Amino acid sequence: MYVSSIAVTNLLKHSINQNEDEPLPDLSEYTMVYDLSKRLGEDLVLGAHLKGNLMTCSIRPAEIISEDPSSPLSRLLLEPKVQVTGSSLIPHDYIGVRDISKAVEPALKKMTGESSDQVSGNPFFVTGFVSSNVQVAQLVAHKMGKKCIRLPFPIEETIRHSFWLKHYALTLIFKDHALGFPMHRLMEIQRFQKTFSNERARVLIGFQPDFPVEQCIDMLIQNQTI
Repeated sequence: MYVSSIAVTNLLKHSINQNEDEPLPDLSEYTMVYDLSKRLGEDLVLGAHLKGNLMTCSIRPAEIISEDPSSPLSRLLLEPKVQVTGSSLIPHDYIGVRDISKAVEPALKKMTGESSDQVSGNPFFVTGFVSSNVQVAQLVAHKMGKKCIRLPFPIEETIRHSFWLKHYALTLIFKDHALGFPMHRLMEIQRFQKTFSNERARVLIGFQPDFPVEQCIDMLIQNQTI
């Protein structure tokens, strides 16, 4: 079982209600190391099934709303005194972290049971709800009593460009060494629609998400105050 990510589709490329039958990009098309690493990992795991060595499958969660307030993305939502977000309202699929287990556990059982031929060797998109970066940030700000500022596109683009300049300077200094997740790329992701069909997961492994966006945010904020 490989817990992959929708990043295998290339986060800097539109995915509009994409399903598992649609081909993934060529390896040369990936810009971010994170996306490429998820793709290569999935290829290795599913490739083991094709070689007849193992029963394997891959779960591709949407953007995860974590309940851990110390995770990097959670900190971006919780720590600022004023919530600042980009301008894009382009839809993205999200999933609460607890809902991922509702795909992993039944997939393991199906893969080792009578339905193994339907599950083993297959990837599964698992999604919970559709929203956008702006809407998630606004919801967090509302629940925490913070102000939320939605940046106009020209200002957002100026900030993105400054992050790019910093990243470019670091690449000149450190050459081929990995530099983590570039902030200018993180800002660009919100400009691409990333929505997926979870029909295969619903039909073949019985996946059924239970946690809507508000409940996921409530649990994240509650854990911050514990």
